Amino acid sequence: MPKPFDVQFVNVPLSGSNADFVVKRGMTYALFVPTVDSCAATLRGSWDQTSANYLAIQNAVGSADWTLSVSTGSKAFVLMDQHGMVPFPFVRVLLGVPQSSVRSLALISKTFFPIS
Repeated sequence: MPKPFDVQFVNVPLSGSNADFVVKRGMTYALFVPTVDSCAATLRGSWDQTSANYLAIQNAVGSADWTLSVSTGSKAFVLMDQHGMVPFPFVRVLLGVPQSSVRSLALISKTFFPIS
């Protein structure tokens, strides 16, 4: 039976700082960040997977880029702008410092229609 949500896991390699997600159809999204090295994480969006095309996503309620404060404890973030969705088909989470260990991030998308 199809479920009303989807979970994608992406690893950030040792000494790496990028996690790339393919954004599936959904109305709301959440980012689960387990224990990482303390840093600021920014969200970048693109219409394709070419690294040069990823641009910082601006927070819809302010004038700053969408920046998440992550640290040594796990956190979960609801990723919603004023329209309640991320319009980009590809999203990159850019961690501000190279990670001292392999990290796994999860993007959860929820929809009103089942995702098969």
